[in-house]
Amino acid sequence: MPYLEFTPSAQLQHLIESYWISETFEGVHAHKILPDGCMDILFNLGEEIHSEALGQVSSIPKYGVSIVGMMTRFSEISMKPQGKALGIRFRPGQFSKLTGIPLSHFRNELINANEILPKIQNLPFEQLFQLTDPRQQIRLLEQEFYNTFQVHIPGKNSLVTSVTDFILEASSPVKVQETAKVHGISVRQLERVFQNQVGVTAKEFASIIRFKRTLRQIALQPEKSLLHIAFENGYYDHAHLTREFKKFSGISPSTFR
Repeated sequence: MPYLEFTPSAQLQHLIESYWISETFEGVHAHKILPDGCMDILFNLGEEIHSEALGQVSSIPKYGVSIVGMMTRFSEISMKPQGKALGIRFRPGQFSKLTGIPLSHFRNELINANEILPKIQNLPFEQLFQLTDPRQQIRLLEQEFYNTFQVHIPGKNSLVTSVTDFILEASSPVKVQETAKVHGISVRQLERVFQNQVGVTAKEFASIIRFKRTLRQIALQPEKSLLHIAFENGYYDHAHLTREFKKFSGISPSTFR
């Protein structure tokens, strides 16, 4: 199942992490999606897509648009032959600039985009669906998205942006208490802001980012023991690593390796 990612233009890099396109040509393809700290808008350009998470099955109809809420568990995406999906992946904490609804409402959910982003209906879907070149689709989508939502560069002192950057850029896992202290607010205030504007608590977000780093390290450093990797990433022991890894991915780190 081919998968391509594209970098956003400079005018939207403060908001968007990447664009992506996934296609199937023959047979039904199932793909596991892991939590990454981001939210996506998913455009279905082909046959119906099925998503299963936490035992619940959701569908995105042909030519439908959905919001993929902040994930704290893995999900399984199933695409039929000739399926094609295009996504906008938002930087952590930035999707909230498009809607005033607390993002905790969408946690682990697949939501019809029209319900929370009415303006999305203004995008030129027919033209988007008619294009076959992925780069042309991305260019059209980006320009129309920018014109429709008029999302400009935010102030550098945005609390959520500052905290998410602090967690993402830290050389080692950070504690919520330390994060709150550095930013001059209480832990309660920090968690409330995060649930509204990110979709999970700061503690949950930090755990997801730690999982992502651990996942990458296991893949890139097969010579290192899992116990060593566990300690380097702030887990108490191998059992702690295994519990967290299974929660996010559905498998143990030894199975992943």
